[in-house]
Amino acid sequence: MDDTIKYACRDRRRNMTSAETLFWNATRRNKTWLKIDRQRSVLLQAEDSSDTLSVIADFLYIEIRIIIEVNPKVQNKKDSYELDEVKDKILEGKGYKILRFTEQEVIEDIEKVIAKVQAGV
Repeated sequence: MDDTIKYACRDRRRNMTSAETLFWNATRRNKTWLKIDRQRSVLLQAEDSSDTLSVIADFLYIEIRIIIEVNPKVQNKKDSYELDEVKDKILEGKGYKILRFTEQEVIEDIEKVIAKVQAGV
């Protein structure tokens, strides 16, 4: 893993939003779930070249290839939405399932969010 990505992941773990922290605390304590990683880099190899793309997932169930993203309100801008769509298509093409939640959803009803994640698993 590139050092830049490694340090970016570390920085994101140290500076999670309140919604990400809430989700992390709710999921990591649940011993019946699979192992979940936070702010984890996912390296993707382009099929037609040697280029790699690194995407940092907010949360990742690596064994079953599910990515959970907690998006802030400001991310509802058109450019961010379009970038998310492109990343999602690439990740889904590589066998990942992506579940997206807003910070508001997580903060207002964490139990409902967790139920949706468990249903997705």
